[in-house]
Amino acid sequence: IRNKVFGDEESIFIPREAVARAFEKYELNDFFTLPELYGDSWNIARGVAGVFGKQFFEYVEKKYPGMIKYVGQVNCGRHAQYQIISEVRTDL
Repeated sequence: IRNKVFGDEESIFIPREAVARAFEKYELNDFFTLPELYGDSWNIARGVAGVFGKQFFEYVEKKYPGMIKYVGQVNCGRHAQYQIISEVRTDL
């Protein structure tokens, strides 16, 4: 599905990249949304952003459940908000 949404070229919009950015940019107990995380680089279409958001949610739930937590929806339900809940481990 990712290739159909983002094409065959490399993209910065992959869950692994987003997690790395989050741990680089935010500290313990900080909150963030994906648009905040990517800043000016957040230039993807709304539908594609939704697909990426779902991929990120599922990736975090599976790989980093004790480190990043889904908090709820913000901006009138348009963006998922997350919180850094654990210090970064070296095995990331």
